[in-house]
Amino acid sequence: MNDWWLQLTFTVISAPLVEEYTFRGYIFGVLDNIFNQTATIWITSFIFSLIHLSSLGKAAWYNAVFLVVAYTAWECSLP
Repeated sequence: MNDWWLQLTFTVISAPLVEEYTFRGYIFGVLDNIFNQTATIWITSFIFSLIHLSSLGKAAWYNAVFLVVAYTAWECSLP
């Protein structure tokens, strides 16, 4: 993209909004009908962390395990 402001808009505004709608809206809503709220929070956080592993590239497996645990714990601690 040649327009830096357009790329910034997609990266800073659109991506987080889509993530929030997908994870806290759709996935959370579906899983909340199946599991209790605590389990739903942990499951959606775990899925969220797995999705973000693609940013690692070809990092070592222990980095991936650490990041999954860290992302999941971090997401579960958010209000």
